[in-house]
Amino acid sequence: MDKTDKRKQDKKRAETEKKKKAEDDAKRRREKQMLRIQKLVKDSRSFQRLKQKAEGYECKLKPLRSDLDAAKKYLEETMFKARNACCPFCWLWRFTGVQRQVYTVL
Repeated sequence: MDKTDKRKQDKKRAETEKKKKAEDDAKRRREKQMLRIQKLVKDSRSFQRLKQKAEGYECKLKPLRSDLDAAKKYLEETMFKARNACCPFCWLWRFTGVQRQVYTVL
């Protein structure tokens, strides 16, 4: 009986460790995405000029899903709001000026 109980405990422990590792990896990936987007926003130059260029554009970008989620979360958590752009992601793209890193063009 002791051997079977020990096997069950070992199996359960292995499963919990596997779940914890997967959660940690996902959290680390999300943090990396947030840092990347924050860096893009910090590195952008001349927000006012880009804001003027952003007026009247329609969304013709196809954002990557993971970047969309990270960008949306970042925009919601900060004071940045999507002004003069059709969506927050176009706003982020226009204000950072780095289309290829965050978006793929349709």
